[in-house]
Amino acid sequence: MAHMIEQNDSLFSGSGIRPWHGIGTIVEGTLTSADALHVAGLDWTVKQVPIYAGTKEVEGYLGNIRSDTKDCLGIITGKYKICQNSEAFAFVDDIMSQDETPCQYESAGSLNNGKRVWMLAKLPEHTLLGDKYERYLCFSNSHDGKSSIKVMTTNVRVVCNNTLTLATNSASRILSIRHMGSIEGKKREAMETLNFASEYIKAFDEKALEMTKTKFKIDKFLDEMFPVDEDASNCIKKRNESTREDILSIHNSKNDLSNFKNTAWGIYNAVSDWNSNAEPLRKTDTFAENRFINFMDGSSILEKSQLILSA
Repeated sequence: MAHMIEQNDSLFSGSGIRPWHGIGTIVEGTLTSADALHVAGLDWTVKQVPIYAGTKEVEGYLGNIRSDTKDCLGIITGKYKICQNSEAFAFVDDIMSQDETPCQYESAGSLNNGKRVWMLAKLPEHTLLGDKYERYLCFSNSHDGKSSIKVMTTNVRVVCNNTLTLATNSASRILSIRHMGSIEGKKREAMETLNFASEYIKAFDEKALEMTKTKFKIDKFLDEMFPVDEDASNCIKKRNESTREDILSIHNSKNDLSNFKNTAWGIYNAVSDWNSNAEPLRKTDTFAENRFINFMDGSSILEKSQLILSA
């Protein structure tokens, strides 16, 4: 993945601590949308301008231009409607206003010089199977025309900062909204989003309970997930052997997982712990950023793990 935090990107992390994904300016406490917009460096707008080939205007296409840097963030069609950063925050405020507690943002910022913008709002803390979870609603928007507006939910296990996302049959974790029409005209989507988040949280709880009752041998899982193939290169063998040892150690020694050993839930949490917190064999410049993208969008490692554990 290309380096995503560039010269004109800014982001913050609230609660007075540097989050486990390791990026962002630290601020004390959680912020309102007005403060978050400013601290995250998102108080700029996008303007659509004509595109020219020489002196001739290219019909049907426009450029999305960032107001402060004058960078072109993307080439889009005339049907594309901009969702300004301030409108994105207002949209999330509308979603969260159904609760008596004001919406508070723990993180927000941009990637790729503003082509992608996100904001992370904290939902009420939740307890599942004796563990505390922090729940978040993440709003992701792109100004390059390559992605829809996305609203997603994610759960973080407080005891060890594990990001947990589960695929369920009854509720999706991500809701996509096309850049068509004004954001003000999407109040219905906002209300549906709140319902979608509630449905996913309920389905997540049900799926987790089901996984606690599903017996699964850790050795069998590791053989499928991280096979040590004799035909593989030494580098792959070393990586898989190290990963297997780390996950096995977490599964067997973590006190908070002791009641769930050799169950799908216990193994899934061990993988999540490793995936969320382990250092890679080679720590690249984009390590923290890639981890943060996994936090927002979901991890392919966890997705594959769930498929094996559900087979």
